[in-house]
Amino acid sequence: MKYPTLATLAVFLLAGCATERITVSASDPHGIIDVGNAQIAKNIHPVVLQEIDGHQVPGSGFDEVPVTASTVIVNRDFLLKGQSAFYLSPGPHRLRLTAIIREDLALTLPSAKRLDDRDAAGLLTLNVAEGRRYLLGAKLDSARPDEWEPVAYAVEDISGYEFGFESD
Repeated sequence: MKYPTLATLAVFLLAGCATERITVSASDPHGIIDVGNAQIAKNIHPVVLQEIDGHQVPGSGFDEVPVTASTVIVNRDFLLKGQSAFYLSPGPHRLRLTAIIREDLALTLPSAKRLDDRDAAGLLTLNVAEGRRYLLGAKLDSARPDEWEPVAYAVEDISGYEFGFESD
């Protein structure tokens, strides 16, 4: 039986250390992006977070929404499943989003249930601040309802958030 050499083991260990985390834990300095809310009355529709800084979001659980989709038109009873709040380190992040639009609100949109154009998916660059929550959605353009824009439609303090401090 052949055993791996020390050099081979070192390569595997280093490769594991090089894996980049795209989210942080709640105990690290962070801001939160939340895609689980929508303000349909204000023409803001739900979104699915597909990528953070070019990396596919792990564990989002939105199997019904392919990463290639820019827009998904759903029936009134459709329920998004999966993670909706993500802890991110403070600083700029590039987010790729897919709009989820109810068919009864999308009468003027193309008849396709899914618009597959990854490049047309919403790309939002957001400078995340520590201790802040960002509510994200898709804002439809009433003049051009087949187009939408990703927006942070509300920013609020994270309730009970304790800021870290540096000691001298």
